[in-house]
Amino acid sequence: MAGLAFRLTQVKGRHAGRRRLMERATARAIPRKKGDYMYKNILVPTDGSPLSRKAVLASVRLAKALGATVTGFYAAPPATPVEYRGMLPVGYSDPAVRARLIKRTAEQRLAVIEKAARAAGVRCKVEHVTDDFPADAILTAARRNRCDCIFMASHGRHGFKPSLLGSQTQKVLAQSKVPVVVHR
Repeated sequence: MAGLAFRLTQVKGRHAGRRRLMERATARAIPRKKGDYMYKNILVPTDGSPLSRKAVLASVRLAKALGATVTGFYAAPPATPVEYRGMLPVGYSDPAVRARLIKRTAEQRLAVIEKAARAAGVRCKVEHVTDDFPADAILTAARRNRCDCIFMASHGRHGFKPSLLGSQTQKVLAQSKVPVVVHR
């Protein structure tokens, strides 16, 4: 909380009245205890990419400063014989075997969020779904978990151009009813 509040400097002379007015307004506007802030439940979707891991750490720092809960989320591709770069082994396998691999991958991705939250002393819950459309799954998870903020990386596994947002991030930004914080 130290970095969120500010202290007005001593103003003398004709600006003293304005200073007192600002102090009164600031006293009402800046929450004084944990839990009084705007965001109480922050959804943190991850895909396991390095930038996503950085976004996880930043979201946990924000949650700690605000006294908020972190809800970790992972949307996995469905169990099909199709390969996903770096996530599933090569070759055809039984959909049940693939489903176990997807579950294990989701647990690994979400463990990063749980570990960061535990280290910071932030309350955390995690969930994963299997969905072809990650952006829609993120928005549904935000509604289902009553999250008041979505904190996500600017782009994920599918490459990027430095000045552009990832396609899933763009979809979430365009369709979200709650604020979205995009971490670069």
